[in-house]
Amino acid sequence: MLHFSYNNEQIPGDRLSKIRMPLQDITKNFKYAMIPFENLAIDESLVLWKGRLSFTQFIKTKRHRFGIKIFVICDVETDFILNILIYTGSTTEYRKTDPSLGISGTVVNTLMKPCLKKGHKLFIDN
Repeated sequence: MLHFSYNNEQIPGDRLSKIRMPLQDITKNFKYAMIPFENLAIDESLVLWKGRLSFTQFIKTKRHRFGIKIFVICDVETDFILNILIYTGSTTEYRKTDPSLGISGTVVNTLMKPCLKKGHKLFIDN
């Protein structure tokens, strides 16, 4: 088994505290591994999860209906992942923006932050 954190150092209310360290390292490496081309895409994915977890999502239109919902921004030409955001419900760490944008606006702003004003085109669905 892999264990990335000490239980006594866990921050109350942080649902990702057990995987925060490797998740930050992975996303940091994504950002520095390549310079993205012009076209970027953001999409949501559902990672199959059958265990007990407080932020499991149910999406009836997906093949695997229960799982962990993640938002991914990737380069269209190479399919390289640039950043990910794990949806943990009301505790999801979004970049603070205009409340009128809703969840989708905050996800886009959070994932696009490093790519703003660099000439990128963003493709999204819905």
